Amino acid sequence: MKPVVGCLGRASCGSQLTILKSKAHRLRPVGFHGTERHFLLYRIVHLYQLLSLICKQNVTVMTRISRYLLWLIAVTVLSACGESDKPFHKATFPVTGQIYVDGRPATSPIAVRCVNVGEVDKEHPTSSATYSDTDGKFEIATYEKGDGVPVGEYVLTFQWGEMNIMSRTYSGDKFKGRYRDPKKSKVRFKVEEGKPTDLGRIDLTTGNTKKKSG
Repeated sequence: MKPVVGCLGRASCGSQLTILKSKAHRLRPVGFHGTERHFLLYRIVHLYQLLSLICKQNVTVMTRISRYLLWLIAVTVLSACGESDKPFHKATFPVTGQIYVDGRPATSPIAVRCVNVGEVDKEHPTSSATYSDTDGKFEIATYEKGDGVPVGEYVLTFQWGEMNIMSRTYSGDKFKGRYRDPKKSKVRFKVEEGKPTDLGRIDLTTGNTKKKSG
């Protein structure tokens, strides 16, 4: 009995495919990173390469296989339309407080920046900040408004400037830089897993208040 045309050696395509599939895991790139969709596309291309080796001389079989695999790729790509891979987000927990300036709630936006003073995550660094409202209250944000801050140790810095609506910039500081150095910040706190952090009342001063004479 003649061997099947287009197959390697004297074995059938089915037996060769079984042998190659048993060794397929060796062809996966070391440290493969990507979404499940990326890996599915990789496996489809990988399967095509295996079948090409097995039946490379049988044009009819390869044509049918090529059409089928192209259809699989098209379905996989189209299924991703309107759907994007979500970026990595750490779990965040609410951090709130209220700013008082010279004994009264701040009535204009104050920039509040959250500075990590603990162990820095170099692989997934974050930046957390916000602006106080017209009552001096604030909710720190990392990824979206008021979502909070990842677990860690932090200090707050403050800048009382003015927002330029036309240029969308925030500049100036009525505190004259008094609260902008993280190393000198007295507002220090720790965010713990599953726990909201309320910093309560935070008293700041412009330095313009005069002491009453005794």
